[in-house]
Amino acid sequence: MEKKMIAVALGVCAALLAACGGGDTSQEPSAQATRESALTAPRAAGSNYRVALPDGAQRTTTLDKRLRGARGPVEVWVSLEQNSVAGERAALAEAAGLGAAGTAAAKSSAVVRQGEKAHRQRVRESQGALVQQLTSLGGKEMARVQNAHNAVAVRIDASQLSQVAALQGVAKVRPVLHYELS
Repeated sequence: MEKKMIAVALGVCAALLAACGGGDTSQEPSAQATRESALTAPRAAGSNYRVALPDGAQRTTTLDKRLRGARGPVEVWVSLEQNSVAGERAALAEAAGLGAAGTAAAKSSAVVRQGEKAHRQRVRESQGALVQQLTSLGGKEMARVQNAHNAVAVRIDASQLSQVAALQGVAKVRPVLHYELS
């Protein structure tokens, strides 16, 4: 239903642009068309909120230094390179020129909501694929987070941490920290 509404709204916008003489016939896309395509296209891991590595560059700090020398089962957070849902919402709002992601305009934007929903699904799929790989390495899933952070918590033998850090799409492997109030 929402997709039909967006398609109708885009059609109405196109008709208005044509009626107002706003249809430019040059080969260069308009700023509005560029903005709309940026909002509706799936976003890559390298957005304003995550910076992709240059081609050929090697990430050297994927495995947190606190895990060096660890032995036996360890609990770790495996962060994905992909934006969190909140990070993606902020990037979409910025691309749409709506200002901060927490503003009323950004929260009520149908395009931002649609992009956020699609990104949430991509995060779920990425996390599911990662959990399968972690399970094949002997890991046991403990938790998943996706709103403020895109990561999976897993219990795995420390001897497997270098393989975990080398998995495609993994940004960081860091220990799960347990805090207690005194």
